[in-house]
Amino acid sequence: MVNLQTTVVEFQGVKALSGKFNRLGNHFSFFVYYVDGLLIDTGPVFARETVAAFAESMRPKAIVLTHYHEDHSGNAAYLHDRLQIPLYMSRRTAERLAEPLILPFYRRVVWGAGEPVRGEPIGERLTLDGRVFEVIPTPGHSDDHISLYQAERRLLFSGDLFLGRRLRYGMREESIADMIASLDRVMAYRFDALCCGHAGFVPDGREALKQKGEFLRRLEASTKALAEKGLSARQIARRLLPKGYKVRFASLGEMSPVHLIRAILADRRTDVTDFF
Repeated sequence: MVNLQTTVVEFQGVKALSGKFNRLGNHFSFFVYYVDGLLIDTGPVFARETVAAFAESMRPKAIVLTHYHEDHSGNAAYLHDRLQIPLYMSRRTAERLAEPLILPFYRRVVWGAGEPVRGEPIGERLTLDGRVFEVIPTPGHSDDHISLYQAERRLLFSGDLFLGRRLRYGMREESIADMIASLDRVMAYRFDALCCGHAGFVPDGREALKQKGEFLRRLEASTKALAEKGLSARQIARRLLPKGYKVRFASLGEMSPVHLIRAILADRRTDVTDFF
């Protein structure tokens, strides 16, 4: 059993289900957002009853997933069927969720996995109740990731693009080149605050994303400089990210400073022209 603590919070007309719990010695959190008829992400499968109650009380007209990860898509199939409303996602997300997710042990234990689901491909914008959501390709955390911009509220729904102003570790699939490009891409939009999938409401979201971009650029430059001197990814990680190793052991290597360094050195880049 998970000792899940949940509250419903509100910010600038946006309501969110905030969930917090501890597992394997670590603290975790998630947010499911509702605004202007739209439910953004669906939370992990173990919180299904709470998420469903929140969704039914909001009475959304559609659901959007920011990316395929199980802590965001865990209840997508269930809510899509229960509420009988459209479910939108990027083409890449749809490809991932059409089949059962194969998750590493750590992620299965912490978040669990939802059922496969088939949703509708999202376009460059979505209109609900007269409100327009601009859909922005923001790969980096995953190659299918999107963010939503609501101009009238000057809000960015950033999924896992933000997470924090600095990173101490990364996941195997992340691309830092993509992440930096995505941060630059969203800065072209006129938002003030952001709504993060794990950090919640960030009132100074624009400044927070700017600081994250600056941190990643410094880390990228330092990493490449040390690599040119012959240091390995592990040696670079221990020098530049010494405080990120606790989570490596707790996550059985699924999250690690080394992944972040390797992502920089790999320099993987996603073509954002085929998201829609």
